[in-house]
Amino acid sequence: FKPFIYSTAIIDNAMSPCYKVEDVKQCIQANDPNFNLATTWCPSNSDNKFTGASLTLRQALKDSKNSVSVFLMKEIGNVQSVKNLVGNLGIDKAKIPDYPSICLGTPELSAMDMACAYTAFANDGIVTKPIFVTRIEDKNGRVIYSAVPEQKRAINASYNYVIVDMLKYVAAILQPKFNKFEVAGKTGTTNDYKDGWFV
Repeated sequence: FKPFIYSTAIIDNAMSPCYKVEDVKQCIQANDPNFNLATTWCPSNSDNKFTGASLTLRQALKDSKNSVSVFLMKEIGNVQSVKNLVGNLGIDKAKIPDYPSICLGTPELSAMDMACAYTAFANDGIVTKPIFVTRIEDKNGRVIYSAVPEQKRAINASYNYVIVDMLKYVAAILQPKFNKFEVAGKTGTTNDYKDGWFV
């Protein structure tokens, strides 16, 4: 889910992949009018450490730094902007809670939700709704149904190029295994590392 936070920051806040953020504890204060939290929220990184290092957004996404995701959520200033982006990417906005913790990947989304949303990254910003049945023929080979892909522009192609370039950097370690094919994507884990994902 973190690429959606970074995408929102790049698109709405004109942030560059080279923008630097310190890996330090970030908090969203209780009663912040933009987030309406009852208590102050200060999540840790997955390793429970903050290095204090100044990281580019590109490096922070690769390292999946929660501190930088919280920083970006504060810069974005609201949850609705992220919900609007994921809605454009084909995910039901009702699945996205109205809490800043979404920046850490807390929404309960299916593999299909994520696969659909990531089609935009792979297609110059155009999202394509998944199709299960492409066509049906009768016993004589006559086509009685042919699916028409539902597509729409979700991200400006120039912004999408920047986002995909960041995702290539994230997946660079996998590139040798795929030889001539380009690889871009993001890893993720569920709570307590029960599941490992790569989209």
